[in-house]
Amino acid sequence: ISACGVRGSLENPPEARAERTATAESGQGKPEGAAIKPHKDFILDGLIRLTPTSVIMSAVTQFSIGYLWFLHRNARADRPETGVDNFVLWKMPFGFTPVLIAAILTRLWGGETLQLVADNAIIITAFFYCVSGLSVIEYYLRKFGVTRLFRIMFFLLLFFTQIVGLAVTVLLGFIDSFADWRKLNAAKLSDAEKSGHARLLLITLGEP
Repeated sequence: ISACGVRGSLENPPEARAERTATAESGQGKPEGAAIKPHKDFILDGLIRLTPTSVIMSAVTQFSIGYLWFLHRNARADRPETGVDNFVLWKMPFGFTPVLIAAILTRLWGGETLQLVADNAIIITAFFYCVSGLSVIEYYLRKFGVTRLFRIMFFLLLFFTQIVGLAVTVLLGFIDSFADWRKLNAAKLSDAEKSGHARLLLITLGEP
């Protein structure tokens, strides 16, 4: 600075400081005794609020893709017992319902931090309920004999409905978790009973 020939104080003169005095409304600073500037809504506020959800779902998606690919490779290698159930049989367990209800209640009556946690928990559970709802839709489309082309067109139309289609799909998955429209719980119970009867028969016959 000395080599550049600057002399005297480096502070602004008093008149310059007076001109740059900020007010609470100007957004340029906060003078002493001024009220805190209120936060203005921003288009990215929602995305910033749901950053934990995006991080978690990104990790879950990458793991799921790798896991499903691994099971698919095993199933092709003459090991079908390691395969994945048909998509039309996917279903959210009823045990997630208390989690969703607790998150909704926290969102309604919790503090700011708890509301932030509840928002992310609701979005994450809604994603899985959405997948379950799509499974229900695919099940009935196949049951009614709808061709693959029309099924693809239906899902495209469902995608273009945006929020409405998403809400309906999530609601279908949520209701199916306890209504069990496809009778999957009964089928699993029947398989378990058959397995139990077979095991009892082997024990009766003295076989391990």
